[in-house]
Amino acid sequence: MLELAKAVSFLICILSLYWAGFSAFFVPGTQWEERMWMAGFKLLAAAAICFYSGMVFSWPSKAKLLDYGYDRESAMWSRDALEQVFNGVIASPALRRVHIVAHSIGTMLAMEALRQIYDRHGGVVVEKIGAVVFASPDIDMDVFSASVERVGPIASKITLVTATNDRALALSSMLAGGTTRVGAAEQVELKRMGLRVIDASQQGWGLINHDLFLSNAKIRQVIRNAIDGRPTDGA
Repeated sequence: MLELAKAVSFLICILSLYWAGFSAFFVPGTQWEERMWMAGFKLLAAAAICFYSGMVFSWPSKAKLLDYGYDRESAMWSRDALEQVFNGVIASPALRRVHIVAHSIGTMLAMEALRQIYDRHGGVVVEKIGAVVFASPDIDMDVFSASVERVGPIASKITLVTATNDRALALSSMLAGGTTRVGAAEQVELKRMGLRVIDASQQGWGLINHDLFLSNAKIRQVIRNAIDGRPTDGA
């Protein structure tokens, strides 16, 4: 009850999720009802991992494997819109802390928006940002490393959930010319940046291992701990 009371009073958890199901709101045709039902189901599942009042930020997706490049471009196109969302919640005097949970391509979008608001607002943003959890981040390692340097003290708030056996990120790496994705990188490489890393490689039970932040109870607890101000590190 205490956590619920805190949520109602001053906390927002932003879930930026890259799931094909959300494309139900953008794809017309006979599959619309099925897609929207699945989007609603996944949205409820996502809400279950966060005990705080929250919102979901989504963007247009073609929801097809061969249109992966389009989806990445669409996410980047949406970064100004996400920055506007951040600006709104950060400016609200009623909110003491904003927590961010992002998944897959959504982590790239969230990081870009964080760079922009930090460049614009500096220390004010740092005071308002709480936990930043990036689950299965689909970001190029070099791009991510440069971004970490650009977000200043916000970097110390980042917790990464990774899995070297994430097959979705393996495919993303192949499509990107073999570049390592952050979510499939070795812990030692990421810890050199001063980040907390949770290696979920041994926690997966599915064929893809790209949604462990929802499907695995231990990983869900890691996210809850980070939001509660008790971030953990390790496997």
